[in-house]
Amino acid sequence: MEGSSLQNITLCGLGVVLLILASISLFAYGSLIGVGLAATVSNPILIVAIANTVSLVLLAGLYSQLHLLLAHTQRTNEELLVEIGECRREEAQKTELIQALQESEERFRVALKNSPIVVSNQDTDLRYTWVYNPASGVEGSTLVGQLDTELFDPENAQRIIPIKQRVLTTGVGERQEIVITVDGKLRYYDLTVEPLWNQAGEIVGITCAAANITNIHIREQTLHAIFEETIDAILIADDEGYYVEVNPSASQLFGMPNSQLIGHRIADFMEPGFNFEQVWRSFVEMGQSMG
Repeated sequence: MEGSSLQNITLCGLGVVLLILASISLFAYGSLIGVGLAATVSNPILIVAIANTVSLVLLAGLYSQLHLLLAHTQRTNEELLVEIGECRREEAQKTELIQALQESEERFRVALKNSPIVVSNQDTDLRYTWVYNPASGVEGSTLVGQLDTELFDPENAQRIIPIKQRVLTTGVGERQEIVITVDGKLRYYDLTVEPLWNQAGEIVGITCAAANITNIHIREQTLHAIFEETIDAILIADDEGYYVEVNPSASQLFGMPNSQLIGHRIADFMEPGFNFEQVWRSFVEMGQSMG
């Protein structure tokens, strides 16, 4: 559109120049004809007047065309100014979008800084196209272009690749806990894989987020060991007061196996007449208020 307007302006400018030159030439030509005829006829003044009149008529026609060209040029200039204004508005919008994107990216980087989360993109061949916050202090750019089979040993790669391939095939995201070996030690990750779509609605890759939950898993294992081995009876109930987990010491205390205790309600072991519902409701509300 902008190129078309500039072309119109150029053509109009050339037309104006040509009309001016043609007008000058025509006026001079008419005058010369009049002068030439005046030398051969008995009434030269009349001949010159007629020649000049014809020249003026032609010049009037040329002036009319020139006026139309100038009007067209003015309209073209106005259209160009409108287009320039639109371009400036679009440029301002692009600048705002770029600034918003930069701010969003900065928040993203701050949120992930020093966190145990690795975020990455891979194409349909599962080659890494972008990696942020990789483990072991490795630069993400050094991983771009590589496959999981090039970064992990075959056993670890086969735990990861099938998940990603399913997401590419089905277009449905998945979240799984995976275990891989890093430097001879087990590492637990909460892996989320989502399809990456283009504007045409086609899958062009995947986005992955892997959170290192090894420390959480170790703490859970430690707590589970304490739960199983302590001599104290521990029973875990849900919000309705039903047992969902009991340890061996609790089974020994009640004289019932775990399978029988789980599913029983605390109220089942209370003395008759005890207002369990009111006490339990107050207990739950107090726990909720404390977070």
